[in-house]
Amino acid sequence: MFDCMGQQFFALGRQPAISELLHARAGDAMAARLVAEYAGYATSAFMVGWAIGGVFFGVLGDRIGRVKTLAITVLCYSLFTGLSALSVGSPTSSSIA
Repeated sequence: MFDCMGQQFFALGRQPAISELLHARAGDAMAARLVAEYAGYATSAFMVGWAIGGVFFGVLGDRIGRVKTLAITVLCYSLFTGLSALSVGSPTSSSIA
């Protein structure tokens, strides 16, 4: 359930987040290409992490049990979600061009 929810949030937020990070302006063709390129990199990293996590926690579940593994995955999810609160930035008026 959390895996699917995270994937859906990622799919919904990827383009706007990367546009914001790159300070892309609407209608700028060069910025649109860069946003698409970096969105592809982000998707690739997401999928690699998803696969590695699935294999790791699958093996862990076989070794220590599914209930303990689920508890560990929920704690990891909570920890990293909490750490995202430390992510700060300052808005600027610069653009890609």
